[in-house]
Amino acid sequence: GYVMLLKKEKDFKRALEYHKRYEKTMDLVFENETTQQIARVKAKFDVEKKEIEIDALQARGKKERFIRVLLWISAFLGLCLIVVLFSRYRTAQKGNRLLRHGQSRYRALFSQAGDAILLVDKAKFVDCNEKTLEMFGVTRDELDNSTFSQYSPPTQPDGRDSFEAGMEYVGKALSGQPQQ
Repeated sequence: GYVMLLKKEKDFKRALEYHKRYEKTMDLVFENETTQQIARVKAKFDVEKKEIEIDALQARGKKERFIRVLLWISAFLGLCLIVVLFSRYRTAQKGNRLLRHGQSRYRALFSQAGDAILLVDKAKFVDCNEKTLEMFGVTRDELDNSTFSQYSPPTQPDGRDSFEAGMEYVGKALSGQPQQ
């Protein structure tokens, strides 16, 4: 309104000067509003950026905690596995010692027995003690993989068939009855 009044008074120079001041003032006002808007947008952006960073840090923390727990569980399971394997190893060692001891006792009984002892698999001799070799009058090589029928007569002194009598003795032996 003031510029219009000056134009009417034909003071154009002063009107132009006031008009320039008006534009500068308006520019400053708009510049301030724009600056304030930019500042608000920047502040909002910074807040959102920080929230995203916080979320990322929290997710990373959760992931690190999960990995840490997973490592502890793995270490625990690994330790359990080592304990189990060591226990099995010790048990196997003890079992092997007992087996060797039992085998040496068996071997001593087998070889020093006063009776003939024969080990048979599918009607063939696979092992015997020295008393058996003396009884049959043969060497170990002669006896290996031979059969009952090669060392027994067709019939027994009581008249029974030797094969049938032998099978009866074998059946009793397999059922746990001692045989002579």
